[in-house]
This record gives sequence, structure tokens and C-alpha cells, in this order.
Amino acid sequence: MPSHADSNKKGDALTTLSRDAWPQVLDFTLVHPCSGSGVWDSNALQNSVNRKMDKHNGAYFGLGFTFVACAVTTFGVLHQEFLRLLYILARRQAEVIVSYHRPDADFADMLGMCFAANRAKVGAAVARGMAMRALSYCKQGVRRFRVGQGLVPYGHVEQHLDVMGAPGVDVASLAPAV
Repeated sequence: MPSHADSNKKGDALTTLSRDAWPQVLDFTLVHPCSGSGVWDSNALQNSVNRKMDKHNGAYFGLGFTFVACAVTTFGVLHQEFLRLLYILARRQAEVIVSYHRPDADFADMLGMCFAANRAKVGAAVARGMAMRALSYCKQGVRRFRVGQGLVPYGHVEQHLDVMGAPGVDVASLAPAV
């Protein structure tokens, strides 16, 4: 992952969706549009994207990369740029499947399945992130210790967050058996 020329700041992922386009640096963020006091911020999603763009866009543009802020609220609302990226990704997946694996398949149906699968995976990731945040778990599935708390014995029933994976369409299984 390339970092900014003047600091160690980095995005979260690097991808190239087309031979003609610049490589894209993606930065994912989960936004809660409601404050701790219960005040609703209808601009929270856009404000979060604006902050990400201010932080990364200029630095990556100078390095020859396109920056995409992939923001989603805790209620599952995706920012328009993230939604557009999911559509482009689904279109690319559908093109590959129809071109190489299922030439008899209807492109529009395949596009719909790929988009639904990608959207479902994002939804599952948001749900898992919310569960981890709500239960104060870290990404390894173990409860974070807080200052002043007594130690919780390892292996305690409530210490593990077992999420088996994301629901969605298994695109590999759509290819006919060879």
C-alpha cells in the first residue's frame, strides 16, 4: 500500500479495476450518524467522506493514484461513491463470468447477482463491525481490556465473537463444472 509522500498515512486497500484507469486507493470507514447524546447528524456520512478526501486525495493524486473513500453508516447506508464502486466491481465480475465461464447466462441477471453479493458482503461486514464495537471486541475476536477493569480469564464464554462469514452469492459456484 503506498503511503503519502510526506507522512506515513495510508489508505486501506489498493486495486485496479481497469487497464485504462489509474490504480485506486480505497479507505473504508464506518460512520455512526447519531451522537452519544442522541442527536442525529444527517450530514455525518458526507462529512466523513469530506474528511477522508481532505486527508488522502491530494497526496495520492500527486503519486498517480485515484482515491475513493468507502463510507457506510452503522445503519447500512452507503455513500454514493462507494455504491458506484460496488456497481463497477459487479459489472467487472459479471463480464468475466459471462465471457469466460457462463456464455449462455444473461448479463443483466449476472450483474444483479454480483451486485447483490457484493452489497451483502458489505452489509455483513457492517453488522460484524457493529457487533464488535457494541461488545468492545478487537478484530481478533478477543475482548479488549480497559483500564480499571478486572482481568477476564481467557477462554471465557463471552470472549469470542464467532462470525462464520458473509452471506451472498458464491460466484465461483456459478461456473459450470468442467
